[in-house]
Amino acid sequence: MAFGRFSDLLRVSGFKALLWTQFLGALNDSVYKIVVTLVAATAVSSTASGGRELALVGAVFILPFLLFRGTQGIWRMFTTNAKS
Repeated sequence: MAFGRFSDLLRVSGFKALLWTQFLGALNDSVYKIVVTLVAATAVSSTASGGRELALVGAVFILPFLLFRGTQGIWRMFTTNAKS
């Protein structure tokens, strides 16, 4: 089954389900990050050294991407080559 246009692809129910799943997952991540950041900002605003703790909250969100980026790339390289 070949699709010529994006509108043809949107008529497939499985593809629509995939798009909604991706959208809701991204929305969930964004809302969670905003809520945690606002709670941390509220807690930090009452202390004198608030800037350091707020920077730490940002680092906690970014750290997994920095730590596991190389490992994920190597894993993906081996799994892609194993199937071909």
